[in-house]
Amino acid sequence: MRRRVSSRRQTVSEQALDNKTYRLESIRCGKEKCKCARGKLHGPYWYSYTRVKDRVISQYVGKSLPKDVEKKIKNQGER
Repeated sequence: MRRRVSSRRQTVSEQALDNKTYRLESIRCGKEKCKCARGKLHGPYWYSYTRVKDRVISQYVGKSLPKDVEKKIKNQGER
């Protein structure tokens, strides 16, 4: 019997900058015998989300945010 897992992504942190949202997410890959099927998720990894017309586009960023984005987010918080 296959067990349905509720979500493939778990948000750890979220930051908004300009028209993008950056989310640090732990990921479930979906492979039946993987460690993530038993609860230990992959990551966390950064993704950016942007709304284009009526769709939300996601893009993989990496293990860490680019320095320029990190700096802008830090400066945004100091205002």
